[in-house]
Amino acid sequence: MRLTRGKLGLLAALAACAIAAVAAVPAQGLVSNASIQAVDGDIFAGGDGPGGSTDFNLASGTTTILDNTDADTTHNVTAAKPTAFPVTLNGPDGGPLFRSGDVFPNESATVAGVQYLADGSYDFYCTIHPSSAQGTLEVSGSDPVPRPKISVAIKASKLGTVLKKGKIPVSVHADTQSSGVTLQAKLGKTKLASEKGLNLGAGSTRKLSLKLTGAGRNALKGKSKAKLTLVGSVSFGASATAAKKLG
Repeated sequence: MRLTRGKLGLLAALAACAIAAVAAVPAQGLVSNASIQAVDGDIFAGGDGPGGSTDFNLASGTTTILDNTDADTTHNVTAAKPTAFPVTLNGPDGGPLFRSGDVFPNESATVAGVQYLADGSYDFYCTIHPSSAQGTLEVSGSDPVPRPKISVAIKASKLGTVLKKGKIPVSVHADTQSSGVTLQAKLGKTKLASEKGLNLGAGSTRKLSLKLTGAGRNALKGKSKAKLTLVGSVSFGASATAAKKLG
């Protein structure tokens, strides 16, 4: 069928209307990464505490910052349990599920740990001003960063060799990206050796020798056997433990 100029014009007009109608439909699942702002009055601007009623939207797998615009007061962002009066919600590492640390006036800092959050609502507060500075993170996007996960092992077999060299050979493996790993070797409650600040990429393994402390060397002296424990801890992830009896 041949289209006349009039019919072509009508079709163009209908297409334009269809495009406008689609554009008028609000996009679903879109979120913003606006920073959390602390302001005068010991509140979060737009927070859902006494200072406002707006949630803070965050795309899963991303981070945000606490921007402290208060000229003379320190503030922080700390994960909270959904209770009448804020109580800190701890994560697998024993620290707050997400946190900024204290931020001085007119400074800003990353709110660490939010990149690991699954979709959902997460309350937070300022531990310095718990009754007024409160808010909620609305996380969506279904794409969180994998939480840090490590495993550890003691590679020593002879107690005499450990005493002679003054070192305990160990290894740590990261299933996922893991930063700020700390290793600590113990005999009972006595700390024998430690290492901190280790950063491992996903799938990587580090072998290292932990140097005995003076107290650690003394704790092992004169023993024919000793059961050593190695504890690995990582920020925002669960700790890992390995034990081995050395003869």
